[in-house]
Amino acid sequence: MNMLMKERILLVLALVLCAATVLLAVWEAPEWAPIGVVYSEPVSSGEAGANGTDTLSAADGTTGDGGTDGTDSSAPSHSSSPASSSSSASSSASSVPGGKIDINAAAAEELTALPGIGEVLAQRIVDYRDTHGGFASIEELMNVSGIGEKRFAAIRDLVTVN
Repeated sequence: MNMLMKERILLVLALVLCAATVLLAVWEAPEWAPIGVVYSEPVSSGEAGANGTDTLSAADGTTGDGGTDGTDSSAPSHSSSPASSSSSASSSASSVPGGKIDINAAAAEELTALPGIGEVLAQRIVDYRDTHGGFASIEELMNVSGIGEKRFAAIRDLVTVN
């Protein structure tokens, strides 16, 4: 074999090796799937506008208009101010003088009148109350999944325990 023939064989082997490497890299490459990120605006505990209600409601799966993911139009709408929440709460059977809602007696529908409390979170409150035999203090609301310090601060003055 002459020298030219050996060089051609080496060149062909090098090209085959490169092609095999590229095919292997493409074959074993991970799938590129976008990661979904949900951004929310920070809400101060003193803010009582529609923005605060919408942001707090979005955390428990409801939209600002009271619907769940835009599909349930029969859900109660969230009020935009604590004053209107307490006035609607005072007409309920589980409210006490002063317009506060008794969290040990309120039904899930009545709890949705509170700012930032949708149907899902109201049901969690009722489930927690049934499981643990009621609330000893309003601070115990923070043990319910989905109620943190900010949400508790928004409803603290609107609830009571009897």
